[in-house]
Amino acid sequence: MRERLGREYFDELYAQSRDPWDFETSEYERDKYERTLSVLARRQRSYRRALEVGCSIGVFTAMLAPLCGELLAVDVSEKAITVAQQRLADFPNVRVELRTRTRATV
Repeated sequence: MRERLGREYFDELYAQSRDPWDFETSEYERDKYERTLSVLARRQRSYRRALEVGCSIGVFTAMLAPLCGELLAVDVSEKAITVAQQRLADFPNVRVELRTRTRATV
């Protein structure tokens, strides 16, 4: 059985680096984000509500926010969430929350 990576693992990564996957500077990531946004904008100009799971430090979240009426961005790392909240402070339509597991509904 595969072991799940928990909050401690990701907080340790963010303790070592503010941006452990180079989301802010990677040309690969920027191209991926631009392609994703292009597809989303082509399908529909705006979205009433959206969810971004694993938002990290909010780089893509800031790009996605203008397409959304409401955007909930979540991550398991408290350190990443702190950076994302700072980055997204000027986006009133975005909520950034620490989440460690989903809530099941019946």
